[in-house]
Amino acid sequence: MQAYLAALHSVATQAEGSRAAGLHFGGESIETVHPVVRVHPVTSWKSVHVNLGVTCRILGVPKLESDTIRNVLFHQVVENVDFQVRFHW
Repeated sequence: MQAYLAALHSVATQAEGSRAAGLHFGGESIETVHPVVRVHPVTSWKSVHVNLGVTCRILGVPKLESDTIRNVLFHQVVENVDFQVRFHW
């Protein structure tokens, strides 16, 4: 499954929210497509590349399935400490 998943990332919602609140949004509302699972070029470690604020949709699957996959991944990234790295300086 990880081999074919790509996600649409967009800052349009953040830009609209900032502008509606009268705040400055530096930049354009850009949409990009990224793989959901990324591989580090040196270590070959895999990581999940999703962000609650900008990952809008999983491409290539129906909306309901996209929403389900996104929710599972968001849960893993945000709430599961087994998949987090925290550095203390």
